[in-house]
Amino acid sequence: MSEPSTKADVSEEPQAQAPVPPPAKPSHPRVPMWISLSGWYGVLAIFGAYYLLSTGKIEQDGLYQCLNATGAIGLAILCFKKRTWQPFALNLAWLAIACYALWRLFI
Repeated sequence: MSEPSTKADVSEEPQAQAPVPPPAKPSHPRVPMWISLSGWYGVLAIFGAYYLLSTGKIEQDGLYQCLNATGAIGLAILCFKKRTWQPFALNLAWLAIACYALWRLFI
């Protein structure tokens, strides 16, 4: 008759460790400083235009539309480089509206 085996009788083999995967790549490509600064300019220009208009410091005139247009360009450059297509499309539309408003003001 054989005796029931106990845990002490079972030889445990060391388990092989799975290889460590390499670190993940960033989801967005690294951007040069000037592109990052153009994005920050875009944020400041668009929010600045909205703030100035909302507080009555400027009218909805050429300055307001220029800030919107140049801000949209700055943000579109950053979005294009980072391949974030939804905000890129939004900024192209923002730019088109600002350019149309400038055209109506000055032509």
